[in-house]
Amino acid sequence: YGQWFTWEDYNAGRDVAVIAEKDAVRIFGTSDVVGMTFELDDTNSIRDVRIVGVKKNLDGTFVNTGYGSYLDISMPMTADWYWAEYNDFDSVYIYAENGYAKEVANEAISLLEGRHEMHGMDAFLTEDFDSQMASIMQVLDMITIFIMLVAAISLLVGGIG
Repeated sequence: YGQWFTWEDYNAGRDVAVIAEKDAVRIFGTSDVVGMTFELDDTNSIRDVRIVGVKKNLDGTFVNTGYGSYLDISMPMTADWYWAEYNDFDSVYIYAENGYAKEVANEAISLLEGRHEMHGMDAFLTEDFDSQMASIMQVLDMITIFIMLVAAISLLVGGIG
């Protein structure tokens, strides 16, 4: 509920945010947080950020490879650009509706390649949850096969001995 940040918020670089319901409850003790503010501590300054909306929690599990606890908070990128100590990001998370993830990822890569004049250089990497889960399942399948092999050898040796 509430709203997503608007183009006016984006263009003005306003310190507004949309927070996931679970994180609103975790931080504020309630999901009714539209209009509340929180302090965002940057290395250069502390910013008061106003919450304009609460979004549904992400379905499934998020694999966190970063440091600390993951908070699902979305802000206009322009709010970050003008006050961040460094004007670069090591990762960007893009959420898409079911069935559109690959298309949206390809459009984002194309946009980044164009803005940074890096077409065809494979400078940007995309990952999706499905491919990460497929890799995990492949490892688990190999472990299962190994355990079955050890069990078969044990039965064979036990039957002979």
